[in-house]
Amino acid sequence: MKITSRIPFLLYGYLATEMLAPFFATFLVMNAVFFLVKLIPFLNFVIQLHVGFTDFVRLLSYLFSKYFSLHPAHGLNAWHNHMLLKTVH
Repeated sequence: MKITSRIPFLLYGYLATEMLAPFFATFLVMNAVFFLVKLIPFLNFVIQLHVGFTDFVRLLSYLFSKYFSLHPAHGLNAWHNHMLLKTVH
């Protein structure tokens, strides 16, 4: 009787590990790609302004949470547009 009660646990554990490992691997790869896509325009902006490494790390730490937001008004483009409008006026 104990053998039959243990089989679903082994089966569900096996299925969970077989499904969760590819899910989290794909999740990490997709987030890394999205992060790099948003980081490249920021790097261009930072390089044009000749920002030092310590200031770059500080800016990146401030903006890191905004990189993963889903709403476009809270992302890097809104900040970049705000900074461009601030320099124009």
